[in-house]
Amino acid sequence: MTDGQNLPKETFERHSELVQCMAETIGVDLTEKIMRDPEALASFSEMVTRCSNCALVEACEVWLSEYKGPVSETPEYCLNKGTLEKLRSKL
Repeated sequence: MTDGQNLPKETFERHSELVQCMAETIGVDLTEKIMRDPEALASFSEMVTRCSNCALVEACEVWLSEYKGPVSETPEYCLNKGTLEKLRSKL
């Protein structure tokens, strides 16, 4: 998997925002996680890369616009579902 920083800037920014919004919607503060554990930045970059490879980005944007959180879990199609829910369970 490539590092999310190797994505075009516009792609990285779009998917970075989607990952952060999805995390916030399920109750995960990624900024706080990264501040506590700098290695989490690599995990974030991997999540952004996975998100950029998703075929359902538009569905995700619609889902995020409908759910302002907190919700109990990410949609089944989210490529970061397992990672985000694992981060939430460590709260």
